[in-house]
Amino acid sequence: MEIHKIVVLLDGSPLAEKALPFATKLAKSLDAEILLLHSAKPGALHQPSAEGELDIINNAEAYLTKVRTAITDPAVTTHVEATKVRNLVIYKEQMHELPEIATFEKADLIVMTTHGRTGLARMVMGSAASTILQHSTLPVVLIRPETLDEAGPLQHPLIDPANLELPDGGARIVVTLDGSAEAELALAPAVELAHQLKATIYLLRVIPPFTPLYFADFVAPYQYDEKIAEQEAATNREIDSKYLEQVQAGLEAQGLKCVKVVREGQPGPVIAGYAQALQATMLVMATHARNRTGRALLGSVAEEVMRLSNLPILMVNTRLYPKLVVEAPSAALASI
Repeated sequence: MEIHKIVVLLDGSPLAEKALPFATKLAKSLDAEILLLHSAKPGALHQPSAEGELDIINNAEAYLTKVRTAITDPAVTTHVEATKVRNLVIYKEQMHELPEIATFEKADLIVMTTHGRTGLARMVMGSAASTILQHSTLPVVLIRPETLDEAGPLQHPLIDPANLELPDGGARIVVTLDGSAEAELALAPAVELAHQLKATIYLLRVIPPFTPLYFADFVAPYQYDEKIAEQEAATNREIDSKYLEQVQAGLEAQGLKCVKVVREGQPGPVIAGYAQALQATMLVMATHARNRTGRALLGSVAEEVMRLSNLPILMVNTRLYPKLVVEAPSAALASI
């Protein structure tokens, strides 16, 4: 799938507008269209009259016109051609319906911001991103702004655009893999972006540290053997390295530049730290986007990476992504 149309979800807040720098620069690099999508709805405490509903819609359209004017202004470094930007206001649609609208509009990618906080603040302020990801058959790029304040005029986030062209080697896309076919679903959009951006793909596998098990109900405690543990770790490193070599060979056969990386440690901090040190253009991860009770969830590792990094993170919902049916490891790679 080539990326020809990018949907940017806006709610009228400066926070949501902080997705614009990355979206506009990405659209220019891909020669893609931008669809500015805003869901207008009345306040929770009142039901407006027909005239009131019309006012809400008109205000939303005026807002998107303002945004469109800002991102197509030739005075802005990352401006997009006016013919490449379209506005769409929808009324009273629920958040979970927005991905379906994006698909109907033949979009290829959704871009939006998220607070990425912890605890109650994350549940409330990150719920929109979780809901979108939970219901989206399209890859979703989530961006946690470096500053979470909502002050500043519309033009402010366009002054310092996201950097997609690094001076010493071009764009860099980090794809996290764990050896599973589900994780490999993230390869498809990563490969397409790499082709279109002429980027290097970094395949990252993080081996969690060995954790000794203790069985409190047993009379004899579990005996931790450090030598055996190190032998197991070395075996795992070798297995993971060979697995990444297989994936790397497949990508290089398609003419892509690819680097394999194996690291050890806690996955969240290691992934975020490696991508930051690399100055990656974006991270690409797969997620189930749902927990056992059915509540929208980014996934524990993805969630932690989002809290630790301000890099754009492209998420692929393995439950809904079209390439979900995978019978064996590396099948996703073979189907690209």
